[in-house]
Amino acid sequence: MVKAGNFVFISGVGGREVAQDDTYQEKGIKLAKWSEKGYALDIETQMELIFKRIKNLLEKAGTSLDNVVLSRLFLDDIRDLEAASKIIEKHWTKNPPCLSAYGGIQFGRKTMRAELEVVAVVPDKD
Repeated sequence: MVKAGNFVFISGVGGREVAQDDTYQEKGIKLAKWSEKGYALDIETQMELIFKRIKNLLEKAGTSLDNVVLSRLFLDDIRDLEAASKIIEKHWTKNPPCLSAYGGIQFGRKTMRAELEVVAVVPDKD
């Protein structure tokens, strides 16, 4: 996260939680098997984790999701765009920011399916 003037830039926020067994399934969280060695969280769960992390970072910077003006979504599989968009619409119900989406991204971690970066305005404190 970088603050510059009245803007905050947040990049590289992904949903990287991984389970090596069925512990998430026991809690009712859907998993997608990605290999014989482990499971990756599904795209919806990863997007929820991403928004939770971004919301926390924005609050630390003195702003909120309502003040995001630009966002970029990176997906390993563009076919996940529809599911990811449903989570995005859930969190940005009014005045959604500009959004660009890119597919076919090769992340450093095999279990990562999405990453989001945002630019937000930090309101003046009067």
